[in-house]
Amino acid sequence: MRRALAGLGVGARLLIATIAVVLVATTTAWVVVLAVGPGIFHHHMLMTGVTDPDVLFHVEEAFEDASAVSVSIALVVALATASGLEIALMNYDAVAGGGDEVVAAGGRR
Repeated sequence: MRRALAGLGVGARLLIATIAVVLVATTTAWVVVLAVGPGIFHHHMLMTGVTDPDVLFHVEEAFEDASAVSVSIALVVALATASGLEIALMNYDAVAGGGDEVVAAGGRR
């Protein structure tokens, strides 16, 4: 892995790191949404006094579908935003003259 990254510039490595962080955050968010949301929603549905199993099934299915769609959209937007900002910063750094070149001690750019 180290050899594969060695040929990449700092900007590319930061982009890879940013994407990795967002993917870990996405996985964590999905685990929490799937572990916590349905149980809390089911509890609140039972507190309303609704006991018809067909109604409970339909409403809980609607909640799960709505949660899946909304969380998916939010996480895709987060990944796109983080990646887009990282790419923009890489391009700005390249245009501004900063970046991957190493300046020897006492040397000039």
